[in-house]
Amino acid sequence: MPYTILGPTYFFDNALGGGGADQIRSGVLELPLPGDRPLQQLARPDLGAFAAQVLLQPGPCVGQRIELASAATTPAQMAAALSAALGRQVRHERVPLETISNPDMHAMWTSLKGPGYRVGITALHAANPEVARTRFADWARHTFGRPGDDPNGP
Repeated sequence: MPYTILGPTYFFDNALGGGGADQIRSGVLELPLPGDRPLQQLARPDLGAFAAQVLLQPGPCVGQRIELASAATTPAQMAAALSAALGRQVRHERVPLETISNPDMHAMWTSLKGPGYRVGITALHAANPEVARTRFADWARHTFGRPGDDPNGP
């Protein structure tokens, strides 16, 4: 049977889990990464667009595993984008990996703190120009933007 495997990276929406949205609104983005460490991430609509492309035009993708990422944004850049979207300061706070008690989350962050994802983001999107590429700042503005904000603004 023909197949294609899509391998998504960390989702932008993961920042919202475990009280994350309220915590972000209160001004703190907690991640167990240094502020300058890029984190390859994916917007869920971008995953859907890639899946639709594979379903509509499976030929070029048959038998492949395709790693997917929309952006490689550092926690400091994420905090800045969230600050702009909320209109108030959001700071990145690095939490110790040892404080993460969920075994699955601990394993994920151990991997991300180590080798992390290795998606060739520029090549991926150059090979698939018809698939939208969401920036973290756009996701933040869409998720946290204030009423009346211009979505095409700076």
